[in-house]
Amino acid sequence: MDDATLFQRQLRTLATMDELIAAAAPENRHLEFDGVSAAIVPATPDRSVTNGVVYERPEALEVAYEELAAAYEESGIRAWTVWVPEADRAVAESLARRGHLLDAAPRAMLGRLDKIRLDSARLDGIDWSSGHPLSELAVVAGPVFGFGDELAHATRKSPPGALCYLAHLEGRPAGSVMACHHDGDCGIFWVATLEHAQRRGFATALMIAALRDAKEAGCETTSLQATAQGAPVYARLGYEDHGAIEMWERRLSPDE
Repeated sequence: MDDATLFQRQLRTLATMDELIAAAAPENRHLEFDGVSAAIVPATPDRSVTNGVVYERPEALEVAYEELAAAYEESGIRAWTVWVPEADRAVAESLARRGHLLDAAPRAMLGRLDKIRLDSARLDGIDWSSGHPLSELAVVAGPVFGFGDELAHATRKSPPGALCYLAHLEGRPAGSVMACHHDGDCGIFWVATLEHAQRRGFATALMIAALRDAKEAGCETTSLQATAQGAPVYARLGYEDHGAIEMWERRLSPDE
């Protein structure tokens, strides 16, 4: 499998994440056009990370853009983002003209599961479990990613494809990982550890557990979007950096 195919797999997994988020509460919505996927999460109107758009082809985004913008506005969403591979400069420029700003540029970290270091010994001594609902994962990921109670409200239902792993410290959730399997790829999301529980290996252990399960389920690859802090951790596991995947955010001003 070449790098271009691997990158496209990541985009399709991101689009599947849109579907899972949309199915996590009755008021959430998933919009799908030809080559464009979007999640609308009214409980998080000011958080673009949960109100995201993924496109397969630049021309598909161009065709769908006005309808997407109208749908977010009608739903009361004040901040939404478009995931843009760093090579798509024409898309970035078009979004900038429409009022989007570059909010973040996480790294596209991709890997082949036969090359990822799945050292099961890293699970030794970790109190962890899987099969949790999304609302329990939100107890950890919400505070770490700067959400209040709205993330738990937005994830009251747990779609079957959302595979949630938790690490516990003194009987309470302290670390989280969510996995999503799609077309042979295991997407990793919501990697988080509460501040008081950091440097105990929780994130690495949960990722190993999730990737081990993915390999047993037949997945061949894995993908995630890494912050500057997380990228070295993922690189040590065997992920490779395939460039930035930028988040171009449209944030409405109070008078709009």
